[in-house]
Parts: sequence; structure tokens; C-alpha cells
Amino acid sequence: MIPDGGKIASLRNGKAITQEKLAAMSNVTPRTIQRLEASSPVQAETINQVAASLEVMPTDIIRDADTEDTPQHGDGVILKPNASGLYLMEQITASERIDFDVAFEPWPEQTTIAMPFLRRLEELHPHTFGQWMEYDWALKNSAAARVTAAAALNVDLARLAELKPEGLHVLFGRYAVLGPRWRQAEEGNWYTRVGQADEILQVAALRITPIAVRQRWIPIQGKPITSVISPDNNDGYSSGYDISF
Repeated sequence: MIPDGGKIASLRNGKAITQEKLAAMSNVTPRTIQRLEASSPVQAETINQVAASLEVMPTDIIRDADTEDTPQHGDGVILKPNASGLYLMEQITASERIDFDVAFEPWPEQTTIAMPFLRRLEELHPHTFGQWMEYDWALKNSAAARVTAAAALNVDLARLAELKPEGLHVLFGRYAVLGPRWRQAEEGNWYTRVGQADEILQVAALRITPIAVRQRWIPIQGKPITSVISPDNNDGYSSGYDISF
């Protein structure tokens, strides 16, 4: 894909972040950001990662002539293989929402490993199934807890790859949508999304698939971002560009 270097630089400068900061947010190298802003060809995965960090859709930062490479049946993102328990843990705990599913023909041996692994991933996110009261908040505040969680994920990832009749792995990506953000109420003992204006939310997207599947396009779940949101939504909260990555 051919990125729109000028648009990327403008979005980055609008957020007052350096190329190095954008690279860290997007899990790419600073050199990659330099190539993007120079409009050098890059992989779709790179476009997706940087677009999520800039809180825009991938099609917003590619040249118009290159949009024919984008699926035409809706807004979506391409998921790619990821075998790092630490990376998955960090991205899931930092997201406002998760979009998880499986995409393989289930056999008993596979579900024995894959389903507990999927539940472990879901438990990394505080708002999955409204579990924030039972959530292990050390995952956000303790390096030791985060490393321990990542180690457990790495064990599961290795076991998935060795399954028969076909090994499984994780395809992962991120995208952004509009919606109300979970916020702690003033009482400090419950969370709410009532009466809030839409904000830009980061979504961690994951599919468990056979190893033979090297990438997968998925539609986004939620309201697409179609325009820039004002930092002042007049909703009584600090809204707008609240970047979690």
C-alpha cells in the first residue's frame, strides 16, 4: 500500500507526538514512521497499526489510488499472526473494548486448549461481561503480575501450535470506533457509560485460527470513525483524544 505521508505527518503533529512516540504506540520502528511519512510502500498491517494509533480508519491514511486494495464491503481490519504473550497482554489490558472470536473447525483436543486460552484472554480486560468488580487490577499496576500473565499466555500459545489434527495460532490487530467510554463514577464503586457523548475507543481484535491461515480480514464491530472529533464534546468529561496505547 502507498501511504499518504502528508496526512500521517499532519495527524501526528496535530496530536503533538514525535515520530518515535507514534512508532512505540504502533509497535513499529521509527524508521517505519519515516517511510510512511515519505509515502514509501508498506504492508497493510503497518497501515492498520498506525491508523489505530492515530485514531482514524486505514483508508484515511492511504493514497486514493490505493484504495482499490481495500475490501469494498465495509470498514474492516486485517489481522496478522502474533505469538507474543507479553504483547497480547499489553494490548488487551490497554484497550477500551475487545473483539474476540475463533475461526477453526473444533475438535475435542483443540477446544480443551483453545477455550481456556480464550477465557484467559478475556479475563485480561476489565469490562468483559461486566467483570470489573472481580478484575485483577494488578494487571494494570504491577509489573510482576503482567509478566506472570504473559508467561501463562506463552505456554498456551505453544500448546495451541502443537495441537492435532491442525495447530492453531492467534491473529491479532487493532482498530478504533466511536462509542461511550467506561468511566468510574464519583462514588468510586461503580462504572458507567450513561449520558456520555461518543469518543474514539481502541479495540483489540483477535481470532484463533489454524496456523495455515496467515491473515484474516474482519469487519469492525461498532460505529466507524467518519470525521475528526472535537476535543471538547461538552459532556462533562475529558473527551476527545484520550489515547490508551
